[in-house]
Amino acid sequence: MEEVIDPHDPDRLERLLDLTDGRGVDKAIEASSAESAPAFLIEATRPRGQIASVGWGGPMLARAIVAKGLTVHGVWHWNHLRDTDAMLRTIRMSKGLLDKMITHTFPMEQVQQAWELQLTGLCGKIVLKPWDA
Repeated sequence: MEEVIDPHDPDRLERLLDLTDGRGVDKAIEASSAESAPAFLIEATRPRGQIASVGWGGPMLARAIVAKGLTVHGVWHWNHLRDTDAMLRTIRMSKGLLDKMITHTFPMEQVQQAWELQLTGLCGKIVLKPWDA
């Protein structure tokens, strides 16, 4: 099942719980860096589920994580404050090379096909375009 829930909807948690028969999601990834995103991730995930945070959002309360028995995965790719200028310079200088790495683009509604192609290993980078139909 695929659903999109507006993060600004004040009833977003209730909507998510309705979609999961009150259980919450099995796994969730936070990549927005929104201040409220980590807390929502914890609320939206079922007991003994898994959450991953790659964003730089607000705090995650250990008490809430322990109470639900969640497994937490964190990833820190680079220092946003220190490395941003160097990273953007590298991207600008390498644009032609970066474009060659992208072999396929898909609209978001074809995310399953994009994933299946990625699993074959017969492609480079795949870009999902969320606003293309």
